Amino acid sequence: MKIINVVSMFLILFLLGGCLTTNKKKNDKNIEIYKLDLDKDMIEEVVEIENRFAAHGDMLIKITKPAKNKKAEPKIFNFTINGQFNKVEFAELGCDGFKQMLIYYDTAKKFTHLVIYKFKNDKVSQIFLASSNCDIETDFDTVPRVKIAKNIDRGNDCSVIARGNEWESWAWDGEKFVKEP
Repeated sequence: MKIINVVSMFLILFLLGGCLTTNKKKNDKNIEIYKLDLDKDMIEEVVEIENRFAAHGDMLIKITKPAKNKKAEPKIFNFTINGQFNKVEFAELGCDGFKQMLIYYDTAKKFTHLVIYKFKNDKVSQIFLASSNCDIETDFDTVPRVKIAKNIDRGNDCSVIARGNEWESWAWDGEKFVKEP
């Protein structure tokens, strides 16, 4: 009976371990680490997001794809985004099993940005970029959609948007985001 309890506990911890994200400090640098299968090959990639220079707004994104056998080296993909990191989300835009990486960040001119990357065939590519000095909203419950608040008076007062329909909407058509009429 004790063996069954120990095995059950081990399995629960093992399953939870693959689902949890961590926020670790590595060499006194703020690095967020995520483990998930981005390219539906049943092997978890490791995504590290490092705020390298918080004052200047510079982040390094590193995706490590483990080798399929012990003799090969893992593949590492690095790229930099110039901006102050806010958050990252992972979403499946289509029903194809691939997860896209959504990175939200701010820039010095008080703009909010959303950039969406896909990882497929051992390549990282940007599939969408949105910027707004007001707000960006996403909805992936039905048709994946990104709404970008447009400030019609070109000032810094975004309250104008709340009473109007000054939103630019982009929907996922299965291959790319297209602007909705």
